[in-house]
Amino acid sequence: IWIACIVTVIVYILIYSRSPNAVQIWYTANIFIPLFLIFSIPWILIEKSSLSTPVCLLALLCLLFKQAQYAKHIRELPPWPDQLAMLHAGQFLAKKPLPGRVGSWNAGIIGYFEGGRVINLDGLVNNDIYSYARKNTLVQYIRKENVVYILDFADMLTNEEKKSRGGYNDSLFLSSLSPIQTFHDEFPVWKRLTLYQVAINFPF
Repeated sequence: IWIACIVTVIVYILIYSRSPNAVQIWYTANIFIPLFLIFSIPWILIEKSSLSTPVCLLALLCLLFKQAQYAKHIRELPPWPDQLAMLHAGQFLAKKPLPGRVGSWNAGIIGYFEGGRVINLDGLVNNDIYSYARKNTLVQYIRKENVVYILDFADMLTNEEKKSRGGYNDSLFLSSLSPIQTFHDEFPVWKRLTLYQVAINFPF
C-alpha cells in the first residue's frame, strides 16, 4: 500500500505539473489519503512510548479544530460563489420537485443537494452520453431519458466550444429552452445559473 501511495503521489505531481491550472481543491482532495499513508510510515515504524501517543492525539485534535474553523469560514465567505448558487438550486429542487427529469452539465453540487436524481450531461459521471456527445446528438439522449428540464449556467448554452464539445450544438434544441428561474447573477465568470424547460412540442 505504501509503495502504491508513493507511486500515486509521484504520478499525480508529474501529471498536474503539465497543467497546473487544473489543480482545484475538489481534485487535490483525492491525494490526501495517499499522502496521509506516506507520512504515517515513520509513525508506524518507530517504537511507541507512553508519551508519544497522547502527544500525537493532541496534535491531531488541534489540526481538526483548525480545519473546522476553516470550513466555517468557507461557508460564510465561499471562494467560489457560483457553487453557492448551485447549492441553492439543488435545495430548491429538493423542496419543490419538478414534474419531470432534470439534466445538467455541472450536476455535482446540484444533484447532491437535490437528492441524487439530476442527470449528468457532460460525461464525468455518466458514460452513457459519450457516443451521443461525439456525434453531436446529445439531444437524442435527452429525449431517451425523458429530460424535460435543464439547469445550468447560461454560458453552457452560448459558448460555441462547450456546445460543440458537449454534443448539443443544435440551434433548434437550444431555442426550445424557456427560462423558468435564475439563481444568483452577480458572478464575474459563471453567470445566470438558470432553470430551463424544454418546449413540450419540441420535435427532438
